[in-house]
Amino acid sequence: MNNIYIIGRPLDLYRTQTFVKAVMDSYKEWNLSISYFTFTRLNRGTYFIRFFKLFIYGLELLYALFQICRADYIYTPPMIIAANRFFKIEFIFARFLKKKIICEFYISTYDTMVLDRKKVSINSSIANRLLKWDRKLQTCYRTIFLNKTEAGRYSSIVGYKLSELNYVIIPLSIRERSKSLLPYYTKNANTFNIVWWGSYIPLHGLPKIISAVKELINEGHNIHLFIMGNSKEKAKEYVEMVREYKHVGDYITISNDYTFLNGRLEPFIVEKCDLAMGAFGDSEKAKNVILNKCIEAVSMKIPVLTQNSAAFQEFFPETNTSIFYSDNSVYAMKKMILNIMNLSNSEIQYHIEEAYDIYKSNFSIESSIALYSALLKNLS
Repeated sequence: MNNIYIIGRPLDLYRTQTFVKAVMDSYKEWNLSISYFTFTRLNRGTYFIRFFKLFIYGLELLYALFQICRADYIYTPPMIIAANRFFKIEFIFARFLKKKIICEFYISTYDTMVLDRKKVSINSSIANRLLKWDRKLQTCYRTIFLNKTEAGRYSSIVGYKLSELNYVIIPLSIRERSKSLLPYYTKNANTFNIVWWGSYIPLHGLPKIISAVKELINEGHNIHLFIMGNSKEKAKEYVEMVREYKHVGDYITISNDYTFLNGRLEPFIVEKCDLAMGAFGDSEKAKNVILNKCIEAVSMKIPVLTQNSAAFQEFFPETNTSIFYSDNSVYAMKKMILNIMNLSNSEIQYHIEEAYDIYKSNFSIESSIALYSALLKNLS
């Protein structure tokens, strides 16, 4: 029997749970060990509290190192934080022991912080450290990428050819949600509701979405844009942008109180959404990734509009009628929104059903479990 130990702290729980489910389904061949440690702020509190935390931290670390020693394979879950002290120690120790590490290369920290968000200077020592971590994660015993487009781009960023890496493709794992009522298409509403949800990061190109909707409203189209974010502080610039458009503000709603986590976003989308918006940012990352929220929308049988993306087109070819693409110019976005708005209910149903079939075959939990099970079978 093979022993596998999970290190790091996963931020995408659905995908980690899917992997765990695949391991547990193969319980005759695999034994799973997992531990999520929480003591990360050792410098907080009184001297006694800090000493106690340090003592507990030491015990946790010893336990983790023991589990690594007895493991045949190490699994690093999605979106682990490379700068996390505990993960770095575990990962380096596992590499020192030449353990077979299975790494979920969910996102590139270097690409996100340096190239996309530009939070870190490209020539800084921090950028160099992030690049080295990306390189280490990609050269594990098995590296799991979400799609071939991202795999090729991320490997080239760190200076490798994809053919040099030992990798597999396992697409996003997205839990199926309730189905949208599409009120506009079913003639239960006169207003065409566009819903954007997510975090306020450059990748999404939210200013362009707002500008495109503003022009449509000024042309007299009955459209309402709902922006469902997760930070009142980060939403301020978009609130100001909408306010500058004067009367257009009556047709654009910005709220940070609706999320999947608090249970309010899903029923809102089901009742209101006629079109979901994807990524329209200018960075290379924005043009070469698949967004979780787009697949969430597809699983809810909602039409999706996103910018042309090689990663999306691996699964949703531009030649078919599953999701909608446009360039990320305001003019192109405005034109495509209007085209989608003018489709009949039967036409839109054809699009969303075809997209939903692609979701079931590639992005559903069942599909992911099958791919993880195949990976485990190949390892054992």
